[in-house]
Amino acid sequence: MTRARGDRLDASLLRLIGVLLLGGLIGLLDSTIVNVGMATMARHFDAPLSTVGWIATGYLLAVAIAIPFAAWAMERFGSKKMWLIGLSLFVLGSLASGLSWNVESLIAFRIAQGFGGGMLDPIMLTVLATAAGPASPAG
Repeated sequence: MTRARGDRLDASLLRLIGVLLLGGLIGLLDSTIVNVGMATMARHFDAPLSTVGWIATGYLLAVAIAIPFAAWAMERFGSKKMWLIGLSLFVLGSLASGLSWNVESLIAFRIAQGFGGGMLDPIMLTVLATAAGPASPAG
């Protein structure tokens, strides 16, 4: 990728940034968004707040596990493939979370969603650094 006149970024690099940021942003937003609905979920599932708290905790623990896994998986399988797997796992986890029938299923689906979402940011940063970093033609 090359830079057009002056400091302007190449159009293909801008498209890459847009796509990756959109995907990475959803994982960041989803990490804390459920906090506002904890009391409602506790009433809906007739579960104690201490159990419902695992909906957010499980997600964040899965994110923490996914970060080093993403680095290893990118080296082994490639960043594009792992980006698509992470995004697919996040979307499927989101869909399954919305269809949860009890608090335990919601916790399990949020863990799957968190693992997918946790892979998105390190992959995004690595791909962008490679595409626009100082060692690339765009840098």
